[in-house]
Amino acid sequence: MNKSPMRSAQAVTFLTTLAICSPTMAGWQYMEWGSTTQETLADTAHGVRATTPGEQQKNMNTFLGEALAVAPHIVGGEKATAFFHFKNDQLSAVVPKFPDIEQGFRARRLLREQYGIPDLSSDGGSGCRSQRDQWRLEEQGNNVSFDALECKGTTDAIVSITYAPIPKASETGL
Repeated sequence: MNKSPMRSAQAVTFLTTLAICSPTMAGWQYMEWGSTTQETLADTAHGVRATTPGEQQKNMNTFLGEALAVAPHIVGGEKATAFFHFKNDQLSAVVPKFPDIEQGFRARRLLREQYGIPDLSSDGGSGCRSQRDQWRLEEQGNNVSFDALECKGTTDAIVSITYAPIPKASETGL
């Protein structure tokens, strides 16, 4: 299979972007875990803005927290929308979502090229096309997961990548 120079350049750009996180400042690209909502919204250089009430409701996640900020995002040349989730006014996760399921699956391939074989992977059935991969990146202090779900008879597909800090034992109760 021949890779086009453009696709290879996009992959390199994506992989370089993912490598920005460092062990000394765990976070997601230009954001540090634990940043407040106001600190995150102050980053207008990346197009960060407050979510609308509809976006908040659609992206609410009791585990990740409220989606209070959003920004345009490019993952390996694929357009996505990054939702910033907060718990107790601290950045707890960033979830880039893709408008098209095929874009998400292309991003999954790039994640596998970057991080290797997932620590956990599953492909679903039951009339739905679902896939989940997870990586634990100790050096960067991050968990990364890819999720996709497309069911027959529905028009909405869910495709996202979740970046979150690795929780400390004291935070999990274990």
